[in-house]
Amino acid sequence: MSAAPATTPWSVERAVNLPRGWVVRRADDSLVATVGVFGMLDAATEEEAQLIAAAPELLAALERLLNSGDVRDAADAGALKQARAAIAKAVGSAA
Repeated sequence: MSAAPATTPWSVERAVNLPRGWVVRRADDSLVATVGVFGMLDAATEEEAQLIAAAPELLAALERLLNSGDVRDAADAGALKQARAAIAKAVGSAA
């Protein structure tokens, strides 16, 4: 991923023209993703859309936690490795 992570919250709404889907939008109303368009509309598709919408905030929070000296000293090595791998995956780089 070459673009910087989002700095404003993303939102989820029912897709107007796609009755079986949800859309994730940036604060400027531009489209991030459409979820569940080809499948049945159910709680799982809404949950997936909510997770996509939360991704920028989750990434920022995880990065802040890893940059905190207190957390780095207190957390177990496996959790730190998993957190670094998740960040790498989110930004498109090697862990």
